[in-house]
Amino acid sequence: MKGEVIVKDEKFKLIEKNLYKFYEDQKSIKTIEREINILNNQYDEIEETLRSSRFNIEEQSSSPDFSEKVQSSSDSTSYVEKQMIKRVEILQREQQLILDKEVEREGKLRAIRRSSEGMKANIEMLSEEYKTFIKLKYAEKKAIEQIYPQINKSRSLTFELRGKIIEEIARWEYMIMEVNYHEMQS
Repeated sequence: MKGEVIVKDEKFKLIEKNLYKFYEDQKSIKTIEREINILNNQYDEIEETLRSSRFNIEEQSSSPDFSEKVQSSSDSTSYVEKQMIKRVEILQREQQLILDKEVEREGKLRAIRRSSEGMKANIEMLSEEYKTFIKLKYAEKKAIEQIYPQINKSRSLTFELRGKIIEEIARWEYMIMEVNYHEMQS
């Protein structure tokens, strides 16, 4: 029969593995987005500190008494100026570390989104009934015994539904492979 995809046991297991991975990736995306948000807030806090020049500079270790000579440095910067420069440099290094981490996390986020885009599109094309089952089985990792009462089906019909869903996903994957193949041949 044209358009029908027979799913072998290995392919069935692979598609199920990919569904579990897809939902793990969705959790990772949310986690990474939160991390990026935290990094942005930290960067902004440091930026505000640098702009406002709010630095707590400790007094020099010993106060000179009137009999001591005033220390002078060869580059004519005071103790307070040196401490401020030191604090600014520390904060700027921290900002750079934050930016580096943010760039790394954004790259990881793009890679995860890219790798899960096919499955996301595939799931979006499924019926609401299929999506509900997929969410329960693969996102929430529930056993069939927990799922069938929730979707008002018998245990055997729930297993049958799982098979239909995997076949539908395999069919879409096959169609996408066909399109990609024909695009490469053009």
